[in-house]
Amino acid sequence: LLDTTNSANQLIPDVSSDALLSNMDVHYYLNNETARSNYYGLFYEFRGRLTNLKITIEEATNVPNVNFSLMAYVSNGTIENFVINNKAGLSGQRWTTLGPMHNYGTLKNGYVYGANINGSMPTTYPQESKRIGALAGYAASNSRIENVFSLIGIDGVNPDATENYSIDNRIGSLV
Repeated sequence: LLDTTNSANQLIPDVSSDALLSNMDVHYYLNNETARSNYYGLFYEFRGRLTNLKITIEEATNVPNVNFSLMAYVSNGTIENFVINNKAGLSGQRWTTLGPMHNYGTLKNGYVYGANINGSMPTTYPQESKRIGALAGYAASNSRIENVFSLIGIDGVNPDATENYSIDNRIGSLV
């Protein structure tokens, strides 16, 4: 699920609030040789309900991806009963996550494990926060994360650098 062009893309652009998706088993082969930006994974905007989701990152290259998520760009819906296996190890410069990039909805009953995310690449925009997280890049005040267990960490971060603002093992930035 990786388009080789550098335009924004996702598997399904929009999922409405009355949609119910279930039993998805997704395998990513992220073998891009150069950094990607604006890659939104399964959905651009997700407002429905998704149950029983399994995501496996089978292959990944160590490149400074930007604005890179594997679930959704924006989630206002409910994603429940999910497992993410970061088998190959995702890498990112900023705004990188295994979950939704912007979470306004609910993540519920999940388990995230595997290799840590490599967040060691220096950002080209030092005035911005990196927002690298295992569960989400950004979680708004109205979002909910319930009963989600993550074993994923963020590697390669210099604790003295100002560009590390908003790096967390779970959420890149909480509001």
